[in-house]
Amino acid sequence: MKPTDYVLLIAVLLLGACATVPRLQSVASHIPCIGAIGEDRSALFKKEFVKVGEPILTVPIGVTLNSYAFDKASYTKYAKYAQKLGKKPMVAYNDTIRPGPRYYTLKISDLVSLRSQLNHEQNGNLLTYMATDKDLRILNEISFVVAADVQEVMVAARHYDISGSKQGLVLEAHGPMGRYTLGMAELQVFDFGTAGICWTKNRFGTHQIAAFLTDGRSCPGDTERDPQKLNEINAYLKF
Repeated sequence: MKPTDYVLLIAVLLLGACATVPRLQSVASHIPCIGAIGEDRSALFKKEFVKVGEPILTVPIGVTLNSYAFDKASYTKYAKYAQKLGKKPMVAYNDTIRPGPRYYTLKISDLVSLRSQLNHEQNGNLLTYMATDKDLRILNEISFVVAADVQEVMVAARHYDISGSKQGLVLEAHGPMGRYTLGMAELQVFDFGTAGICWTKNRFGTHQIAAFLTDGRSCPGDTERDPQKLNEINAYLKF
């Protein structure tokens, strides 16, 4: 049985919750935070991310915020998402009015620290499960719109990170007024990006994450996208 937790659908994008995953880190939020682990089931006219868990973080992971002006294509995607959810778009778009509305992206910038913490023993159960499914990926980027009051906080912030909490991963903005926790429900997420995983084995024969791939390239050196291939290689060498 393949466990599922939460689903991001963009066909437009739908956000919802499913069953929790036995023995994996459970999460209280109804919308996956960047840093979540899952399967990207995107197709031509929809994007779907099925979440199976998320790492336990002892050190915050840096994320980068960028802001972009909507063009007709990006706003159409956003408006269809809002319509599918039965919500009114937070912003209106008119290509004759400048400046127009903007949307934001958040992307994990410290993948090295994320890899290190995923390979740590506190994430042993999650890593063991990940090594059984070559299709699992990291949710490493989201595109979203926020209400005006939250936008003010985001613009004023100096840096952002994701960190661990009793409720699971949380997104935090750090600015002149201190730390502000951004609830994923405050963000109208209408697009996302994922990173692939390259695997290796340590000297004890335990699967470890060697690298993340964000551009579709092949895994470097002796690392593999399919962790089970490492078992086949080891069996061959033993023979």
